[in-house]
Amino acid sequence: MTNYKILQAITATALVLGCGWTPAWAAGPEALGLDKCLELARQNNSQVARTGVAQDWEKEKVNAALRRFFPRVDVDLAHQPKVDYFGRQIEDSDIYSSEVKLTQPIYAGGGLTARHDQAKEGMAKVNLLEAKAGMETAREVVPSYYRLLASREVVRLGRDLAEPARELVEAARRGVRDGYQRVEDLLAAEARLLEVSYQTADSESQARTSALKLKELMGLEPERALSLKPQRPDYQPPAQADAILNLAYRRNAGLLYAQSEDRYQSLGLASAQSFSWPRLNLIGRYGYEGLDFPGDDKYAGVMLQCDVNFGDVSAKAYADMEHQFENDTAFYYEQKDLYRKGLRLSFLDGNSPDVSIAEARLNRRKAHDDVRETKQRLATDVLTLLEELQRQGQLLDLANKQSELYGERLRVVRAKFEAGAATPAEVLEREVDLVQARTKAVQARYERWRVLALLCLLSGQELKCLDAS
Repeated sequence: MTNYKILQAITATALVLGCGWTPAWAAGPEALGLDKCLELARQNNSQVARTGVAQDWEKEKVNAALRRFFPRVDVDLAHQPKVDYFGRQIEDSDIYSSEVKLTQPIYAGGGLTARHDQAKEGMAKVNLLEAKAGMETAREVVPSYYRLLASREVVRLGRDLAEPARELVEAARRGVRDGYQRVEDLLAAEARLLEVSYQTADSESQARTSALKLKELMGLEPERALSLKPQRPDYQPPAQADAILNLAYRRNAGLLYAQSEDRYQSLGLASAQSFSWPRLNLIGRYGYEGLDFPGDDKYAGVMLQCDVNFGDVSAKAYADMEHQFENDTAFYYEQKDLYRKGLRLSFLDGNSPDVSIAEARLNRRKAHDDVRETKQRLATDVLTLLEELQRQGQLLDLANKQSELYGERLRVVRAKFEAGAATPAEVLEREVDLVQARTKAVQARYERWRVLALLCLLSGQELKCLDAS
């Protein structure tokens, strides 16, 4: 391909970049700021949406655990046909019985309290899960939002350069054709224009990718136009790293959730271990028994029952006292008192608490390790962001100074070009230098805002946004 054909291709690219063509992603009915993007993303988060149902479920678990402190009521109705020694039913001799039994736990090895506290911790954990999911969503939205803004602004800088670049390349082309410009100058102009065209095309691709990711997070259709307005975080981190770390340790949703899970599993272990301790219940009974329903004879009884587990052996000891009454048409009188004591042993019943305790210990260990690892990751993320914040601030200052320097150099070389003392390639060289310096400043500015927003989120503070001027 000849130099002139290369120049024609470059000129055509510049014309495309400099014309009034607008990509699909550059337009939209509503300009969304970071605050609106975060709101839409949280609304689209399925985990956040499910927390309402989870809260109702955890509330029922709390109520169920609370009811275990109160007596359990059992009602028993029975009918027993009476038969002789030959298995024949005896007429008018059926036995009816009815009984109401109340079982009141007296001591359960701390299991009732542990299960109730665990259920309440489950409710707290659901609320923290919602905050954790919102924070994780925000950590995805913030980079996509600022990268999209940066890419679009870089594209705009490249497009703003397209028209003067086209004019300069055309001037160099005429100079080569007329013999007063060197081919080397034309080639240099072509190379610089190709460099800008490459950077612009790359920024357009990044913008499209970031836009798709951002729309996915917000629950918007991929083909929908997305218009953004720049917003910066209204946040200034503490000067000392220890201050923001301590704040993050107290407020970070991810760490708070891990700590809640640790407490939840610790209470689960206490609940499992309670089955290794004796359990004492007080049982009261009142019922009827007789030939007619509900029965003619009354009885009332009280029992003290103790259950103990020894591995695969369970023991049930009880002491029972029962008063029986007989209906004598005129009055009730005590017929007799019954006193019973007993011990029941069950072997290999498969109800050993050892397995449940071992599983609960493992879950608590995992939760405890997760707290430690989450805290370590949080510290690493915060310190890394603080270091990056300082670096982006320095890069922004350098890029702004560089932009001022290249702007002054451009004014000088343009004056020389107007006086015929500079070539179009020299002017284009300074134009490209200025655009690249401004590109660095744009990227550093948005990266700094990204870091500030993430620091605010990681420290568990509310992210407030201001429209960027």
